[in-house]
Amino acid sequence: MPDLILHIGFPKCASTTLQNQVFKGENGCLGTYQGLDKFKNYAKQFKACSPVGPRQWADYGAAKDWANRVRANHSPDVKRFLLSDEMLTNINKLNNRPLIPFLKRFSNEFWTDGKVKVVLVLRNYAERMASGYAQVASTNPFASQSNFEHHMMGILQKNKARDYGLWVTELYEVLGKENVCVLLMEEIGQQQFWQQLKSFCELEYFQPDTMLSNTKNSKRKGQDTWRILPFDPAKKAKTMARNIFGFAWPHRLAPQQRGRALEGAISKLTGYYAHKYQQVNHSREQEVQLHTALRSTIQMHYQQSTARLSDLLGKDMAALGY
Repeated sequence: MPDLILHIGFPKCASTTLQNQVFKGENGCLGTYQGLDKFKNYAKQFKACSPVGPRQWADYGAAKDWANRVRANHSPDVKRFLLSDEMLTNINKLNNRPLIPFLKRFSNEFWTDGKVKVVLVLRNYAERMASGYAQVASTNPFASQSNFEHHMMGILQKNKARDYGLWVTELYEVLGKENVCVLLMEEIGQQQFWQQLKSFCELEYFQPDTMLSNTKNSKRKGQDTWRILPFDPAKKAKTMARNIFGFAWPHRLAPQQRGRALEGAISKLTGYYAHKYQQVNHSREQEVQLHTALRSTIQMHYQQSTARLSDLLGKDMAALGY
């Protein structure tokens, strides 16, 4: 069986670029990328088997079926499979890193003739958190500078939910250090970033020197500022409904009825949010700033994790803004 290489995130770490400009078109690519039919998107199907949020538990029967479908539906000449979904690093209510024990069992029981490998892309905590806030601001009726700062401090209070040092440590323990490729967004403009990715993923067609160095998020206005979009009640409704259904109604349980119920819930919630927050866009702020004091607070909070990560990667991560 070929190796299975999973690019698992983190979100806001050039995932779309990797999916659409690097992995797409490679032999053995299982998704995700733009334009891929959902029935052929094995990456999303793999995520649906896993316990990553908003799901709270793994479906190992579905995971076994998934592995069998990949074998059956792809050429035996494929040397390795590639899968990308940045949301595989999601937490759930029970575990800050639920994917890791899932991968341990998956590799030991369902993908035994090949290796399971992981690509993990990191970005300094402060900027990834700020970019993440801007990404979902259209679902937040109260998005503003004060709300942004409150949100950032709330993340810190959860403590270690996104601890890079623990992620890398546990991936090394479960899969082996040689089967984990850790890349840094801060080095994305350098040839070594793309060459390391090409080598680890055994990419046949991708040429590192074709990549542009400018991968700045479209919502980023400047070095320390991000745009926030107008409130969108439909997006808010879709996010809320999917979170509720992801927790309370497993995908494999009456899937057709589930789909209809989900669409109905989204429609009703859209109307509810549109009415409740109909005045919210009139005085809405247009950007948030990651000011120096807030950035320093975040760096201090993750100081221990950053030191651990420096030892694991053999780099001074604090010097890179971590």
